[in-house]
Amino acid sequence: ARSKDKGHRKNTEKALTDEAVEDMDRQMVDCAEAGDYEGAATFRDKLCSAQLDDEASVLQANVEFYAAFSQRDFERIKACWLPS
Repeated sequence: ARSKDKGHRKNTEKALTDEAVEDMDRQMVDCAEAGDYEGAATFRDKLCSAQLDDEASVLQANVEFYAAFSQRDFERIKACWLPS
């Protein structure tokens, strides 16, 4: 279970910050306004990919939590929660 926890932390660390998303969104709009539609599409694709990565991370954490819950493995359940 520990290796899965480390993998989940890696996914979380890779996630874009809100500031980075806003910056990429601004760059996408700037490209489109300048007529650089290829550049805008590149930023659009990066934003979509980041959203899918975030959704996959949430689904992975959800599966891990419910697997631990169904097996009554309280150590794994605690590992799923972020420290406060």
